[in-house]
Amino acid sequence: MDDLAYFVAANDMDGDNQTDLIIVHNENNNVGLAPGNGDGTFQNEILFTACSNSWFENVNDYPLSVAVGDFNNDSRRDFAIPCKFLHQVTVILTGPCISFLSSQEYTTADQPTSIAVADFNEDNMTDIAVTNYYSNSVTVFLATESGTFVLTNSFPTMHNPIGLAVGDFNGDKLVDIVTVSCESLSISLLFGYGNGYFQRQKSYSTIACSYSVAVGDFNGDTYLDIVIENRDSGVSIYLGYGNGDFEAPMHISTSNFPRFVAVNDFNNDGRLDIATVHYDGYLNILINAC
Repeated sequence: MDDLAYFVAANDMDGDNQTDLIIVHNENNNVGLAPGNGDGTFQNEILFTACSNSWFENVNDYPLSVAVGDFNNDSRRDFAIPCKFLHQVTVILTGPCISFLSSQEYTTADQPTSIAVADFNEDNMTDIAVTNYYSNSVTVFLATESGTFVLTNSFPTMHNPIGLAVGDFNGDKLVDIVTVSCESLSISLLFGYGNGYFQRQKSYSTIACSYSVAVGDFNGDTYLDIVIENRDSGVSIYLGYGNGDFEAPMHISTSNFPRFVAVNDFNNDGRLDIATVHYDGYLNILINAC
């Protein structure tokens, strides 16, 4: 991993039932796939170009994150990437052996930064949400049966949202959105109505500047928890009560200057672990011992 590594996500990209890492390198427009070995270690990255004015050109339009979903119902994992200075989301459809088939571009609000996918309107299709840094909002795109997307609306958040994740935080079985902001030192929750629209934000304070957020059940109580990185070092975990409220955060140390965080079971023990990618190019894996 080089010193341009900026974001990490986790998924089984090649269908081998092992967790892989997808890593964004923002200054050279590359997205890398590091195949997992199933024992907590990973192979060298396979690099792809993203966020260019032309599909085969590299013009430094700064991809800042990546989300994975089957956007055209072919049972293969595809990519969706917000392109900050193009003010758009690029959806990349994949083929056999993680090859590229095609790309689609969708206009967002000002400077999209993070992206997440979920079924926001309960039609069994994978939709897209992005944070808009300078528009102080989240934009939601709903999937159509043809494999394309339509814009629903942009929903207000705190000032300069960056990190983004989704889940059911209040126990109503509808998909909600959580965002985090460094500038406002806060987390915003948008509770979903189940039709692609969301309630007014509910905010929580953080203890430090944070750029990234991820969710999962870390303590086995069936309620979703929230984890964020702290810019100087470490991560903070907010354990959820299942009703939209959370305990005071607990803090875990990492290497210096974490930039993004992801969660998955990296060692196949049935417990969610945490991965952080750092400014200096390092990747930390925090194994859950609870």
